[in-house]
Amino acid sequence: MMMSGKCRQGFSCSCAGANHLRTGKPCQDYSLHYSGNNMAIAAVADGHGGDAYIRSDRGAQFAAQCALECIKEFIMTVRAKNINVASSPAAFLSQLEKSIIASWRLRVDADLAADPAEGAVENGNSLSRIYGSTLIAAAATESFWFGIQIGDGKCVVLNHDGSFNQPIPWDSNCFLNTTTSICDGDAAARFRHFFSTSLPAGVFIGTDGVDDSYPVADNEEHLSNLYRMVARNFMGAGFEQGFNELRAFLPRLTEKGSGDDVSIAGLIDMGALPGAFSNTRGEMIWADS
Repeated sequence: MMMSGKCRQGFSCSCAGANHLRTGKPCQDYSLHYSGNNMAIAAVADGHGGDAYIRSDRGAQFAAQCALECIKEFIMTVRAKNINVASSPAAFLSQLEKSIIASWRLRVDADLAADPAEGAVENGNSLSRIYGSTLIAAAATESFWFGIQIGDGKCVVLNHDGSFNQPIPWDSNCFLNTTTSICDGDAAARFRHFFSTSLPAGVFIGTDGVDDSYPVADNEEHLSNLYRMVARNFMGAGFEQGFNELRAFLPRLTEKGSGDDVSIAGLIDMGALPGAFSNTRGEMIWADS
């Protein structure tokens, strides 16, 4: 699905993993976005694949939805009260992250009340672990942008000079099949974030099925090349066709790559793309891997 807005154009798409399709497992990724009211928001969530996380597909959906709702409310409040987020971004974003966690837990509790999880084993006093999920969200307004994350996956930024970087600090607790999660009791302390008043040309967020599709060595370079391809395709084909081609590319990515569910979402400044690629030559085409 996609929408466009005055500030940025947002997009989001998910694809069931090739291995999940072969074994009949549901897609445990979820992605969505919002564009409007001079703001753009994108979110991706990846439900955990272990046997203990029997409702992680629901947990991922709840995580992305709660992030979108809470971020939208956060931005509207900032505007209404004329709050200067740049004066203390860590404090403001930490409060936002806590509101997302609280909203997610309420959504999980409501789901358990409506549909009890028969046979699930409690972990302490909570069954929320069966909904475990990672989450990455990014948002841009006319004057600032930020990214927040818990767990694995990557946020990759396209700068106006055509360079790429990954501004959200990495969590060393995320290794191989181990990741921090929104279901953790200390989830508020596990969130990481980045804030800037310098708006980039593009922000791309992807679940770990995306970065796991490329070699660990030079993984950052591989992801930069992937998102360079995505951005150039948006620029060359136009936003709508660029998005359709990205969505069509995801099944090929998981089949030739990780075999896991894959989600890519982001925020694009279409007007900034020509400048970002002014020093590059040739027309980018989609790769097979």
